[in-house]
Amino acid sequence: MITIKIGNKEYNVEEAHSKEEKAQELSKCPNGIIGLETSFPLIYTYFVKTGLISLEKMVDIFVKKPLEIFSLPKYGMYEGSNANIIILDINNEREYKEDEIVSKGKNSPFIGYKLYGFNKATIVNGEIVYLRKD
Repeated sequence: MITIKIGNKEYNVEEAHSKEEKAQELSKCPNGIIGLETSFPLIYTYFVKTGLISLEKMVDIFVKKPLEIFSLPKYGMYEGSNANIIILDINNEREYKEDEIVSKGKNSPFIGYKLYGFNKATIVNGEIVYLRKD
């Protein structure tokens, strides 16, 4: 269990469970599903591409609001800033497959969905820490 403190509130978050842990009898099986890997592609595909929200609103939800909540420094590319960048593929639809899941947990109801907006690369402090191989 991981505890995240925001302001004066604490939130408990369970770590991902392995496929073996999830394969138990339902009454013994730990609950929960993974979600971070598909959160952007799902919202981009079903909200932005359909016109329910703008891309600017989505950036506000995924970037600006968390910075405010966690009291983090401003984001953006400017002189002296850390090179923390993600590159997302918002132009090409592709199927979400179990074998590409990075998390220890492989339990997602979205396996097989065709989505836009998957991560192609992540750069942290100028170093490439994730690069999708397609």
